[in-house]
Amino acid sequence: MEHAPLPRGWQRHELGELVSFASGGTPSKEKADYWNGDIPWVTAKDMKTFELTSSELKITPDGLRHGGRTVPANSLLVLVRGMTLMKDVPICLTAREMAFNQDVRGLQVKGKVEPRFLAYALVAQKEQLRGLVNIAGHGTGRLSTEALAEHPIIFPASREEQSAIAAVLSAWDRPIGQTTALIAAKARLKQGLMQQLFGEAAHSQRQLESKLCHLGDVAAESTRRNVGGLDAEAVYSVTKANGMVPMHEDIVGSDITRYKLVRPKAFAYNPMRINIGSIARWEGGSEVLVSPDYVVFECSAELDPDYLNHFRRGHVWDSYVKRSGDGSVRVRIYFDHLSRMRIRLPGIQEQRRIAKVLDAANAELRLLERKLKALKQQKRGLMQQLLTGQVRVPKSLLKKGAQS
Repeated sequence: MEHAPLPRGWQRHELGELVSFASGGTPSKEKADYWNGDIPWVTAKDMKTFELTSSELKITPDGLRHGGRTVPANSLLVLVRGMTLMKDVPICLTAREMAFNQDVRGLQVKGKVEPRFLAYALVAQKEQLRGLVNIAGHGTGRLSTEALAEHPIIFPASREEQSAIAAVLSAWDRPIGQTTALIAAKARLKQGLMQQLFGEAAHSQRQLESKLCHLGDVAAESTRRNVGGLDAEAVYSVTKANGMVPMHEDIVGSDITRYKLVRPKAFAYNPMRINIGSIARWEGGSEVLVSPDYVVFECSAELDPDYLNHFRRGHVWDSYVKRSGDGSVRVRIYFDHLSRMRIRLPGIQEQRRIAKVLDAANAELRLLERKLKALKQQKRGLMQQLLTGQVRVPKSLLKKGAQS
């Protein structure tokens, strides 16, 4: 196989020349004295961060002796077997000595390359590694140690330059990690706020200013059809992730006169999929259509649509929907059933104030998510340039990187 010319001062080696491989294992689950120790035992579900500091399960020294081996700090862990390989190839750097199960390979660096640089290099090559995954057989995905060992890695011969590149990328990881943690904290804060606003404690505090009613008392199903002659471009479907989105043309029926009309701020859902969250409010300014199999309903003057749009994401709604339905395999919840949900409803002005508070929380989360996306894109660009030698680290940073 021909390779592109190397940057000046760089070299190419197969991964197997740079690391030694270690296979993991699982101690017997029936031996209580093998578990709940102090040694982290890593599985695929732990491999969600670049730098691993701990794991969900831990084993004892006896468990280690009967269930695999460890790698020291600054070793790499690569997932080589499991469904996750279909979409990703998790690669982590250990921050301490760790054990791992049989779905993971440990890569202990021999000395030619800095461990953190090598970890970044492999992360940057996830697409290539994914191409090596064999999904034959059971289709669970398997990345063989042999394929890993033959995978080429290019890197600067200078350890100073390796360290400097790793230091630059680590500096980008800090704001990414901080922003990720902040998003998680803000999401927890919002959930707590929703519990205060919609939970039983909130209801008891506001009983004098609110009324207990059913959803059907303040909302009504709409069965209006496409009598206005809207065309196929106006047909939408409901998704959990993105709300109401245009339906693919090849799915739209040839006769759309029976399709249901959805007015601005009305709600629509598939009665077969509401149990997994496929319900949305139409945010557009003009009427659209949904399948005749969908349920459409609108709020009365006593119920603010913004308030209900937040309420449906809370525990009361979720708990009711999970308990409801008349299907044992796929739940079907039509409006006559959904309308029986009990809601303690504050006055319309209070509903609007609550909706504005939660709107502000959502806006803050969206802003942080956009910031996180931008940071990750910038880091990917840096990795592409620095880890291929297209851009070289300034000499002024070399010594600083080597000392970090």
